Amino acid sequence: MNTLIFTHGVADGIVSAAISLAALGNEAKVFFTHPAGLYEDMLHNVRCENKVVIVDIALNEAHLKELHISSKSKRGVDIVYIDHHPEPLGIKLNEFPMTTIHNLNSSSSELTFRYFENKLDEDVSRVAIYEAISDYLDVTPWVKRALKD
Repeated sequence: MNTLIFTHGVADGIVSAAISLAALGNEAKVFFTHPAGLYEDMLHNVRCENKVVIVDIALNEAHLKELHISSKSKRGVDIVYIDHHPEPLGIKLNEFPMTTIHNLNSSSSELTFRYFENKLDEDVSRVAIYEAISDYLDVTPWVKRALKD
């Protein structure tokens, strides 16, 4: 399975992409983008991949429907969306046929680690913890447990 990881080029996005790569190994490649450019970047870069993972990118309401139509419906691409930014105004992410991991109170790094946890060495949790601390999102139950461990 070929996977393309789209991520934001900030600390949480970089760490989320690193965690994704640790879980997916040679099956994946990373592409750095931003909310306003995600649609165009996916349109031009998703070719033979059959899975796309989007981490730490707030979805732009202007492009969300086009993103879904061009990537999943026309190309048969499964999308996993992992993020902690607010949902686009008036849109519920769970209405789109994609796997959505979304929580405003956790870092994308924590959410990404928890999504891929069964494919990761437990030591990778430290990377997610470091980023959660840097985003001031280190008071979640998962981070508290991981810090104790």
